[in-house]
Amino acid sequence: MYSVEELSLVKDLKNWGNCNVQLIGKLLDCDGVHTCESIEKVPPAQIELDFSLAAQIPPRNTIIRVWGELELMNTDGRPVVNAKVFGNYTKKHPSVIINFVKKFVTLNIGLRKMFN
Repeated sequence: MYSVEELSLVKDLKNWGNCNVQLIGKLLDCDGVHTCESIEKVPPAQIELDFSLAAQIPPRNTIIRVWGELELMNTDGRPVVNAKVFGNYTKKHPSVIINFVKKFVTLNIGLRKMFN
């Protein structure tokens, strides 16, 4: 699992052996473009989501967990996640989700520092 902030900063996929990603964030809809906003950072980071491969689109302003494929847009190189499956976490208490994401991001960053 990656944080929205980590994925939003991707500029090159050459060193990515597997572009399948998971992320948790808040789904927004800006001018017809679906974006996922981080729930653990201030100011929040955002990444674009493409739901053309998914069976349905979740409601706006919900906290979701997305499984998809990371790609770079051909026009300007922005990262986008082609969402295949998602889970809706809105009914769970937000503090539980935020604490989970904070712990995961801290662990993930620590592991990456150990192996780089």
